Amino acid sequence: MRKRVHDKALVEVRGCLRDWDDGRDAAREAKAVAETIIAPEYEGRVLIELLQNAHDAHLAGAADGRIEIRLDEDEGEHGTLYVANGGKPFGGKNFKDLCSIALSSKRADAGIGHKGVGFKSVLHLCDAPEIYSVAREGSRVPDGFTFRFARLDDYDALAREVAPERAGFDDYLKENLLTLKVPVFLEEVPKSVHNFVRRGFVTIVRLPLKSADARSAARVQVRELMDDSTPFELFLDRLERVRLERRVAGKTRGKTYDRQVEVLHQTRGLKVQLVTLRRRMRLIVVCGKVDPDRAREALTASIKKSGMRRDWMAWEKKAEVRVAVPVADPLREGRLYTFLPMGEQIPAPLRGFVHAPFFAEMNRRSFNEAVPWNGLLLDTVAETCARAVLATAEGRAPVPAGALVDLMCWRSPTALPRLTSAFQRLGHGIAQVPFIPVIATASGTRTSLHRAVLWEGKEHATAFTPHAVAASGVTDLLDPQLHSVRLRWLVSLARSVGTRLEPPPERLASWAERLAEVAASAPFDPGWWADFYYDLSQEFPDGSDLTGKRIVLTSGSASPAPAGGEGVFFDRESPRGGSLPALPDGLSGRLHFVHEGIAWTGKGRKRRAQGRTWLRTAGLVHEYGADRVLEVVAAALRADGEGGVEDGVRLACLRYACAVSHALETEGRRAPQLKDLRVPTRGGWQEASRAMFGPGWPGEHSSIDDTLTRFLERVRGLSSVLTQTEQRLLPRPEELCGDTLPVEAMGRFLERHGVAHGLRPRHEVFRTEVRGQDLNWPARFWVPNRRDLLPQWRTTAERWPNRRRVGYLKVAYHSRARSADVLPGQDDYAAFGEEDRRLYAELIVHGLAFSWPDSALEMHFVRHTDSAGTPWPTPLAAFLAHAPWIPQTTVPGAPAEGIVFATAGRTWWWQGAQSPPPFLGVVPATLRSRRSAKLVARLGLIGIRAWDDPGTALDRLGHLPNLV
Repeated sequence: MRKRVHDKALVEVRGCLRDWDDGRDAAREAKAVAETIIAPEYEGRVLIELLQNAHDAHLAGAADGRIEIRLDEDEGEHGTLYVANGGKPFGGKNFKDLCSIALSSKRADAGIGHKGVGFKSVLHLCDAPEIYSVAREGSRVPDGFTFRFARLDDYDALAREVAPERAGFDDYLKENLLTLKVPVFLEEVPKSVHNFVRRGFVTIVRLPLKSADARSAARVQVRELMDDSTPFELFLDRLERVRLERRVAGKTRGKTYDRQVEVLHQTRGLKVQLVTLRRRMRLIVVCGKVDPDRAREALTASIKKSGMRRDWMAWEKKAEVRVAVPVADPLREGRLYTFLPMGEQIPAPLRGFVHAPFFAEMNRRSFNEAVPWNGLLLDTVAETCARAVLATAEGRAPVPAGALVDLMCWRSPTALPRLTSAFQRLGHGIAQVPFIPVIATASGTRTSLHRAVLWEGKEHATAFTPHAVAASGVTDLLDPQLHSVRLRWLVSLARSVGTRLEPPPERLASWAERLAEVAASAPFDPGWWADFYYDLSQEFPDGSDLTGKRIVLTSGSASPAPAGGEGVFFDRESPRGGSLPALPDGLSGRLHFVHEGIAWTGKGRKRRAQGRTWLRTAGLVHEYGADRVLEVVAAALRADGEGGVEDGVRLACLRYACAVSHALETEGRRAPQLKDLRVPTRGGWQEASRAMFGPGWPGEHSSIDDTLTRFLERVRGLSSVLTQTEQRLLPRPEELCGDTLPVEAMGRFLERHGVAHGLRPRHEVFRTEVRGQDLNWPARFWVPNRRDLLPQWRTTAERWPNRRRVGYLKVAYHSRARSADVLPGQDDYAAFGEEDRRLYAELIVHGLAFSWPDSALEMHFVRHTDSAGTPWPTPLAAFLAHAPWIPQTTVPGAPAEGIVFATAGRTWWWQGAQSPPPFLGVVPATLRSRRSAKLVARLGLIGIRAWDDPGTALDRLGHLPNLV
């Protein structure tokens, strides 16, 4: 053995001498590659490379291998590092490979290391590494290769032996020959090496550390191996045990890393293992084979394009990938492996340990994902994860819930598409695979991303909780016992595939309703209900999403009442604001009172009282009082169809509402305004805002009520519009008030809720858009649905005093109210008789003077960039400006004495209190008596002139000759 070692050294020295003689730099180039390229690449990974070599020394297929690593800081000047293995003894091929650069005899699939360069990294820690081995298995003495690599001073003797006559040859060797190519036989074996051999180790690498920095670096690398976040032994199948020791100041501390494997499931293309490592770390490892046809194609492309050696084709039929994920808590980050951990600079596609025979960089820290072989390996990793998840979903593989989540939660957007494509190749959509654990009576129940719902409830909830909701029958609710980190990953994964796990508030509200209904059918638990409302107050602070949901437990009802309903109250015994009259018959079913047995006090008093307060402040339960009771009454009046009430009950409700309002007004308090109150009319119950007083109602407007009734009864057959209008008249007061209610009180009540005196305009839908230029030039104004109105509408708009020019000519404007007012009967005016026209004129003047809003005459065209827009006359205003609706008295001696009907432009109005001159034809006294400032302004808008208005002096002068 001595001769073999020495002969190898002489071969290298003689080769270097030939370089010198021939003027070549072969040895120098090899030295430069090792020292300036290889060694820097492996900085910080010396121990990983030695561990890799020790693993590969064990036979393929073995599972009982042993490695021991010892950092003895007390031995030598700076300490000594040992790496011993119990595999095959160090043989001749190993010796030849170790003394070469990048000429490993191992195939790419024969072990972890096959490049022939990793050992050169020892130069970071040691100048002259030592190798000790036994000659054959079973030997207990180091009788095999025992050598170290040369130090520079060894070159002096070798130079004298090979070329004693060549001066300076020793210096040439030192400058050009790499010491790791020159072995030196060791005569003596340290005692520590004998100890390793006696314990069954066959090869020991001994590194006398070269400096304090080297010792520090070795210490760091030992600590990295001990780091539990990245277990180095995970994918070292040939090993059963690795021991790490560190000796400092006479004290030795060590850890043993065992590896136990249990196969849980195995089918063609998939194997699932439970691997137990250090500190009882348990990992689910899923293993998958690379498809040989795809492997051949990817390897061929990689050899051609990426500089891969041809011996990588050995992986064609045996490449395997593995993914390890923890059984317990999830990993903070994943890590890529090529048997041993790679660098952190390239992230793993998921938060697990991913191993594959990647075509990596020289130092195995990283790899190029664009290399076809590497891309195929990552695709196979994705398919392996997908197969494991599908096998578990089908009940064939026992992968725990947390591990399933880890296998599915690939990083997006770069890695996730691989997993999505893998599921597609296997005939599944990633969002439809049931892998997420849910709360269910049957263990192992899972759901998919498409159906899953994640709701963890509030921290201190005791009643409205995920488990309680699931028990009420809600499915697909994620088990909140799943680790919170995994829950966050699932949320992110769901968003990446286009869905959401978080339930919207309305869905949560429906769960609360469902739980309340289930609880209402169970034996009454006073404390549970108080806790339930507290939990809801935390989940729905403003309560708006619960409005209408049946969550309020009431007395004497089998099911909860709707939250926020008009008739849901706390306590009927003490109405707010004083006592109330007895409710009308038929309304008792519309009032609900919170169950008096709910434990708002007692244990958890503050918490439970908060639930009651929240019900009130959120408007879900009301204090019993007049305003709220009247809302119940108004709701009963509005009810139609299946939930409606009989007319007799409605009338009783109307009288009740009026009586309560009258009582409040009598006490000097403001009576509430009831929303959408309905009242009886000739056509049935209608909204008060559309109804009009009929005959017999006392007050200052009684005459106009009678006029309206006479007019509508005369013309109701002329059109459906007039028929419908007549149907909106109230019945006589005695029919509404009964025997006890004052007519005046009912009249005020109805007026306050919008019942009108006189004829109401109709609001016709007007959604037509008009360009700005057509508003500036009304002659071009056009609407499709009322062409009959266009001539008078355009002319009125041209003369409309309030109209202004808009600034956007080519863009569309629209009616602000999306409606335009029309007066019932204006389309039928030509069919009216003289008496009909006279009554109609009285109704028009009353409306102009007292009851019509400004919108009856004027609408507004606007757009989002021009909120002011322009005022525009309504069809009603156009009718008043052009139709001959205004009665005029004739002067004595005229051809036809009496009343004529004139248009606005030919009419004179007399505003004064005294009588007009006898020679002047003006409106009759019955119309002139309806005076108001509003009337004067509106008459001017539609073009009616007043004789006693100073502004009409010129018109009067022009008119006087017509009177002679």
